[in-house]
Amino acid sequence: MSGKSEPVSRSLRPRAAAPIRPVSETFSASEVAKTTNPRRTKTSLALDVEVYRRAKIAAIQQGETVSEFIEAAIRSALPD
Repeated sequence: MSGKSEPVSRSLRPRAAAPIRPVSETFSASEVAKTTNPRRTKTSLALDVEVYRRAKIAAIQQGETVSEFIEAAIRSALPD
């Protein structure tokens, strides 16, 4: 064996030690979600670019986030 070491591929390099967390913490809601309203859910929507642009502008003008604006629009469209 020669004194030269072979280059180690990136996938074979040892990883930095990460703190071990209990499974309950690993699969629980993120810290951000724990500090917000627990009755909220994240979702993805496919919106027309122009509709999203107009919603974003209207939200900014009203001092709201786009999420708050869209939620208010959905609530107003739902029956009581």
